[in-house]
Amino acid sequence: MRQIMRAHRLSAYRLERALEGVLSPSTVYRFVSKKQKRVDLETLAWIIYGINSLCETKYKLSDFLRYEETPLESRGVKEE
Repeated sequence: MRQIMRAHRLSAYRLERALEGVLSPSTVYRFVSKKQKRVDLETLAWIIYGINSLCETKYKLSDFLRYEETPLESRGVKEE
């Protein structure tokens, strides 16, 4: 998200203002600063909407998510 925002010279403040009344300022800042622990898809959809409303490029969900497989053992789960 930071790379996309940097590429379009968007600040967290500007995104927060674009989403005023939809998401709380703290939610927007947590997403931008990577302090968000869990991803709520509705919240992420609003974040993408806000970014799209501020720039000419139209991003989609897959531009913001990356899947990395983590072995179960590293999460404390035994494979059967």
